[in-house]
Amino acid sequence: LPAGRPLSHDQQQLVDTLVEQLTATLALDRHQEKQQQLIVMEERATIARELHDSIAQSLSCMKMQVSCLQMQDEGMPESSKQLLSQIRNELNTSWVQLRELLTTFRLQLTEPGLRPALESSCQEFSARLGFPVKLDYQL
Repeated sequence: LPAGRPLSHDQQQLVDTLVEQLTATLALDRHQEKQQQLIVMEERATIARELHDSIAQSLSCMKMQVSCLQMQDEGMPESSKQLLSQIRNELNTSWVQLRELLTTFRLQLTEPGLRPALESSCQEFSARLGFPVKLDYQL
């Protein structure tokens, strides 16, 4: 169109239709992205519940067993007492790490997609745990 010349009625309708379709497509894309994030959050919540139900209860049970052994320390060699103390400390550390892991699973997904979020979590765990945590991402 030459500069300054207005669009015809048909041309304006065509432009309006294209703008509406583009707007609808962008809205649908945002909706699908939010749905995907919701699915990931639900999966993470399920994993967190399963971890809590299995590992957390096992750690608690072991902690109680160690406490029972520590209460029966009469006549126990000093090396056994120290070992029980170390076991208790490791259980406490494992419990704290499990809580951090559960918190991480429950956090809102802020990364642009599942893979970057998982890679970020692996880097974070590598730094915390002191050994490399690698992602094997196969969907």
